[in-house]
Amino acid sequence: MKRITLVFVFLIATIVLSGCALFETDQPTPTEPAGFIMMVPTSSTPQNLPTVTPQPTAILLPTPIAPIPAMADVEGLALREGPGKLFDILNTYAEYTEFTVLGKAPGGQWYLVVMPNSLSGWMFAEFVTLQGDADNLPYFNVINADVIYGRVSTSDGTPASGIGVSLAQANQDIGQSYDATMTDVSGAYYLYLPEGTRGEYIVGINAYNCVGNLIVGECDLPYVLPGVQSFSLPGDLGMAFDFILNHK
Repeated sequence: MKRITLVFVFLIATIVLSGCALFETDQPTPTEPAGFIMMVPTSSTPQNLPTVTPQPTAILLPTPIAPIPAMADVEGLALREGPGKLFDILNTYAEYTEFTVLGKAPGGQWYLVVMPNSLSGWMFAEFVTLQGDADNLPYFNVINADVIYGRVSTSDGTPASGIGVSLAQANQDIGQSYDATMTDVSGAYYLYLPEGTRGEYIVGINAYNCVGNLIVGECDLPYVLPGVQSFSLPGDLGMAFDFILNHK
């Protein structure tokens, strides 16, 4: 797999803390609002492994970047080493703690931040309030991480936004997920794991939110969800795990 490598931020953090506003980051209102989450059963029958498809286009860092002030929305908000729930927690912070957002990981659901004590790491965007426009946040490549990625679309090729994709061990139900994410407006999703993760895993759809582009009525997704896909790490890194939604 092609790792998404990050130009990490220690130098940026130093500049930010010294009062320079050269770098801009801003906390995203996630690409789509979280909305109400509907959990749905997913077939446990594994699909065939996907064909190799091109990895996401390399992401270039914009210049300049301006840091954006932000605040924790929940008590005990975790600062992690990487943009995912499998990364170690560096520290936790009280609700209303103020800090600076520098950027986001591809997928837009994790933010690269600098805390008042100069500690840097990643926070889950849904629990962060930005004093700025999320769409202007730069993307940062992620070091020391492997990524499981792909796209969700309908059978006619329409990208599916607001679809929940989960990761679990192969001997578990997809509902017992290690980590989960939502597809963005292009139908893409990204799940990050600590570099060198090994084992047998499954990835699959088991949720959707009520603001996705395929929703009808109050909150109905009129599509049949595909089964999970099985894969092995590190052997299957670089594969794109795509899902097709067929109309009911």
